[in-house]
Amino acid sequence: MKSDIFSRLAAWFLKYRYWLLCLVVIILVSFRIDNSLWVGDFWEHSSVIRELATHPLNPQHPQLLLDAPSAFNSPYHLVLALVSRWSGYSAVEVLARAGLFNLLLFFIGFYLFIGIVAPKERPGVAFYGLLLIMLLWGAAAWNFSGFYNLRNLGRIAPYPSMFAMGLSMVTLALNQYRLQTRRIIWLLPILFFATIILLTHQITFFFLAAGLAAMSLRARDSTMIDLLEVGGVLLTSLVLALLWPYYPFLRLLLGESAIYHASNQDMYNHVLIRTWPVLIGIPLLVLEGRRDWRSPLPWMFGMLLGVYLFGWITGAYSYGRVISYMAVILQVTIAIYLSQLEVKLFSSVKSPQFWQAAFSIGFMLLLAAFSFRPFVSPLLETVAPEDTNPLEKYYFLSQYTGQYDVILTQLPSSMVVPTFGGKVVAYDRPLAFVPDAMQRRQDVLRFFNPQTGEKEREAILKNYGVKFILLEKNELSDWETVRPLLAPFSELIYRGKRFLLYQVDPKAIAMP
Repeated sequence: MKSDIFSRLAAWFLKYRYWLLCLVVIILVSFRIDNSLWVGDFWEHSSVIRELATHPLNPQHPQLLLDAPSAFNSPYHLVLALVSRWSGYSAVEVLARAGLFNLLLFFIGFYLFIGIVAPKERPGVAFYGLLLIMLLWGAAAWNFSGFYNLRNLGRIAPYPSMFAMGLSMVTLALNQYRLQTRRIIWLLPILFFATIILLTHQITFFFLAAGLAAMSLRARDSTMIDLLEVGGVLLTSLVLALLWPYYPFLRLLLGESAIYHASNQDMYNHVLIRTWPVLIGIPLLVLEGRRDWRSPLPWMFGMLLGVYLFGWITGAYSYGRVISYMAVILQVTIAIYLSQLEVKLFSSVKSPQFWQAAFSIGFMLLLAAFSFRPFVSPLLETVAPEDTNPLEKYYFLSQYTGQYDVILTQLPSSMVVPTFGGKVVAYDRPLAFVPDAMQRRQDVLRFFNPQTGEKEREAILKNYGVKFILLEKNELSDWETVRPLLAPFSELIYRGKRFLLYQVDPKAIAMP
């Protein structure tokens, strides 16, 4: 009797283990989201949403007081901005909650993607695949968006890269349905989603394009025709992207995107150290290709590898970001063989499902222990309830400054200011379509340099029409030295534990 109960529980677990794992991750990430522990690129996206919510038809630059486009004015940001505008929730609240939607979309999309590459073993492969994606990495794995290890997952969930990847996998599943039904009409929604992905996160478009091309081999008697149809869809999506009114896509494609290459050079540094556990998937990928040459996984990996090498050869290092998708393919390949191993090990024993369930739980615990310090622990440390709201230290900005007031602040704090206060003089991220971005950074550094003369500071204030000066205590080591140097131009209007806010005296300088 007990053995029957255990067998039924084991069968239930094997059937739903992927979704149980997803549920645990969603709960943990939701606690992290509630704690508002946002850093880095989150503020870039939230400032874009704030500006689009304020002026959805004719936005200005989200971080600088310029009538210039932003490369982040994507369909994803626009939809969230409209939600913010219509609901009354702030850009931060809407973007944070979008993280849960993106996570769910990613999990659904991944399950559908496994149905393409391993339809007969989907529950097991999906379970092992997600585990490996979150936990199987080498030392110092990348912290960039697009890398879905457990340390990153809660932080990058609201990012457009997460949305684009989830939508890409759903689109590939839609393409699988098109191939099965042989109905060309399904190319229309595929075209729509491909355009959204291209405008939202260009690097993810390579994953989608590789998947669509590789799946054309499944067309069998009409492979070439399907390749032409898929090629037509991808080319048409490029043409449609040129019509997007919120930023000049062609300019971004042909030149402006070059400013991002330097910050992505790390994609080619210490690659073996960062990926060594995943590399076991390479010989397995070869076996997969020999077993079924029409399998999409080896072809996708080969195409993405070509993009990766192109970025290395040309110095266009942003293309190196596709290494995250190459890792996903290897991790899924390992998962396929793990799932097969699980079945083979216990096919001849009594109560095989019980032992399969025990094997999968044991593997999960072993992998979690192996990667606890680099991946599991960092997420667990962010889920405990916070005593205070980490965002409260920024709320004074909206009380004292307007959205279109210019605030001169140090580069690290420039990330947060446009979400809560006014625009900044310079921003601590590469900015497309801003020709004087580097000059702006240099001017900010000169202003806060104690060696800079009073006349030079006055000229910087005049040049950018600065109304407020924000001094962050723990980012500028000599802030106490700089503070008295602001007296000739401004008056202290707010003093907090972390920030000092000065209002520029219009009588002290002749504002432009």
